Amino acid sequence: MPSRSPKKNKSNQSRSSNQLKECKRSICSLIVGGHLYLNNNQLVSLPQSIGTLTVGGHLYLNNNQLASLPERMGRLTLGGTLYLSQNQLAECYKRTIYAMNRR
Repeated sequence: MPSRSPKKNKSNQSRSSNQLKECKRSICSLIVGGHLYLNNNQLVSLPQSIGTLTVGGHLYLNNNQLASLPERMGRLTLGGTLYLSQNQLAECYKRTIYAMNRR
């Protein structure tokens, strides 16, 4: 049985300001060459499979309701900055994200 390869998209992807309450696992199979906008929604969690996501530019998750991040978030392939401001994240997450963005 042939394996399913991730969907490739060289442009920016926007799901911003749609009042999304959950992030579907299928979005994690994307390869986005530009930026991925998931900001200004009502996301309360992210799937563990977020670690398989590839974003060539920035990933905008700011202005949601995220209180924690999945363990596999550290496996995320990101060419730019991860934006998580204005969520419900604890201070320990904020320090980790700051360190990740400074790499």
